[in-house]
Amino acid sequence: MTRVITMILNWNRCADTLACVASVRAMTHPTEIVVIDNGSTDESVATIRAAYPDVTIFETGTNLGYAAGNNVGFDAIRRQTDSDAVLLLNNDTIATPEMLTHLIAEYEAMDSRAVIGPEVRYADEPRIIWCAGGTIDWRRGYTRNIGIGTEVGAPAPAADVPFIVGCAMLIPIAAIRRIGGFDPRYFMYWEEVDWCVRAQKAGYRTRVVPEAVLYHKVSRGDEQPSPRVLYYLTRNRLLLLRTHLPWYRQPLALSWTLWGLVRTGLDLLQRRDWRREQALMRGILDAALGKTGISRVVW
Repeated sequence: MTRVITMILNWNRCADTLACVASVRAMTHPTEIVVIDNGSTDESVATIRAAYPDVTIFETGTNLGYAAGNNVGFDAIRRQTDSDAVLLLNNDTIATPEMLTHLIAEYEAMDSRAVIGPEVRYADEPRIIWCAGGTIDWRRGYTRNIGIGTEVGAPAPAADVPFIVGCAMLIPIAAIRRIGGFDPRYFMYWEEVDWCVRAQKAGYRTRVVPEAVLYHKVSRGDEQPSPRVLYYLTRNRLLLLRTHLPWYRQPLALSWTLWGLVRTGLDLLQRRDWRREQALMRGILDAALGKTGISRVVW
């Protein structure tokens, strides 16, 4: 039997983490559970320990971001465990009982040479798909969730996708030992895209199993990202292009991407959304200056 350890990153959202852990414990395929507390300032650690004393908790002591926070868990797991794979989950997700069983079946069919993801649906609209993997438009520098907004139909067969969305990834521990964890330069957003590209270059496939279902507590609304989120989305998409595209493809791709960002900036100016405008411009500037990791700027 494939041995799996499940890893969940927590930051000040203890109720979500407790619900996620409960869903993982109800899965039919057995798994150990590790929670990485990413410098929470509430009572998360004490509350989780009281509710689930058998769950291992690693404390980072400060908010390292999504990439480096998860790397704390990756580093500990690859040194200390004899498990075969790690199931990475966002703490605002709810696993269905058979999810891991379906993921493992595909993992074994691929001879442990693939990163596997489930079909992710909206938690508040369980018949609507949020993503079934993601696509990358290298020419314009953006990604899109496959199947977003479509209603659930008959389960499709497993299929290769350009990347697995980071809210749920079944990752071979051998892959982590070979190519490392997430790139901490991203801090948060786009790190899973970067990791999947590196995994593919190392010979791993990235596949989605629609029979494996996960619910994610995200909104279907059209609300704008916060200035902080917009900053990282902007800066990191440019970082991804500069990291993975060959030099001769970068000028055209960066030009198209910057044109799209300028159009976004003009729209923000028209709406007099000064804070998001500043965040967007700062993201472009920091990408040009090569600044990475956490930003201390507050909008």
